[in-house]
Amino acid sequence: MGGGIVWAALRCQREVRRSCCSAREAPLWCKCLRLSTTQRVGRAKQEAGPIAAERLCPEAIAEAVRDRSRKQLDVQHLHTGPAEHIGDHYSPPDLPSSRPVAMASLALRPALRQATARSVLPAFRFQHLAQRSPIVAQTSGFQTSSRRAILPPLPQKIKGTVNDAYEAPEPHPQHGSYHWTFDRIVSIGVLPLTVAPFAAGSLSPLLDSAFISLLIIHTYTGFQNVITDYLPKWRVPRWRKAFEYANMLAVLVVGWGYYEFETNDVGLTEAIRKIWKAPSEKREA
Repeated sequence: MGGGIVWAALRCQREVRRSCCSAREAPLWCKCLRLSTTQRVGRAKQEAGPIAAERLCPEAIAEAVRDRSRKQLDVQHLHTGPAEHIGDHYSPPDLPSSRPVAMASLALRPALRQATARSVLPAFRFQHLAQRSPIVAQTSGFQTSSRRAILPPLPQKIKGTVNDAYEAPEPHPQHGSYHWTFDRIVSIGVLPLTVAPFAAGSLSPLLDSAFISLLIIHTYTGFQNVITDYLPKWRVPRWRKAFEYANMLAVLVVGWGYYEFETNDVGLTEAIRKIWKAPSEKREA
């Protein structure tokens, strides 16, 4: 926005200069306007820094302003006549001029006023930096994003008083040492039965039944541990019951499927052996 305003001001200045015969024959207010525009562009570039100056006035415009100020501006004629100074702007005195010159001067005043008001702003520099740097934009977007909880927050109520003693749950071996010891025994028993199909295939229906039973128990206890840890009864009682029932239903369905596969087909271990050795048997054939 600032660059467009300065560009419009420079075009108005060029029209005013064309209406005069030469730089030395130009009226005093025209030279004052040219000097004011050149000084404002340089001041904005020094105060706003390289980022805002690039947006406010491109390098080509700045070079053109410097060339015109060196070649055409005669500073000695600035003190030959009175000039009315208002704030940071030079307004031309009442001189007889043609209609294009008057219209150009009227169009130049608001352009210079807006350019001065919007030339140096701290927020302008940060806004341009955010547009150029994706890291700043991503950080800003991350900090302003809303936080959405999976579960609604609990009511902020305190049960009892601060002087009440802590009530520890009653210890039970079934949920403590017995539970973890049983899990370790099941995990250790599954390991050799998992390697047996790859080595010798189906040894006996009894081994198949033991392997299937240990797999079902190991899977059931694993999912039950996840349900106990991540779905407490006091927080989500309905979902806790639903997942427990689903875990029991999965045990029944998988057990029935294994029974049908063992009685009506080759069995689990023999099926694993055939699938494992199928590529080598195909190459030999």
